[in-house]
Amino acid sequence: MTGDRFDVRIGRRPIGLCHVGAITSFSSPDGETSLAPIVLRRAIGPDQTFWEWHTAAQERRTGRVVSIALLTAAGQPLVTWRLEGCRPVRWTGPTLDTMLPAIACEEMEIAFDRVTWS
Repeated sequence: MTGDRFDVRIGRRPIGLCHVGAITSFSSPDGETSLAPIVLRRAIGPDQTFWEWHTAAQERRTGRVVSIALLTAAGQPLVTWRLEGCRPVRWTGPTLDTMLPAIACEEMEIAFDRVTWS
């Protein structure tokens, strides 16, 4: 199974992304578990969902649900990770450089409280 077909939703809203960072869980020697923030990246466009979520999070600390589904070649979900209590901790706009012909992207780094895998 390759990792190049996936579906990401913030709440119920589908978000087209080109990159989803690894979901990482750490366990300390005393048994405490922590979850590392995850990076979501997409080509910049007129949709301001990332920026709006980032600015709204500065005003209130309500978490959202983000679901990430790995899709089969036929486009069906194989596994889904549900991240709960998600909140933006960093938004990064595109790097603009005439010497670097690359797609202009934005990134959102989100922290989350829980993850389930189904």
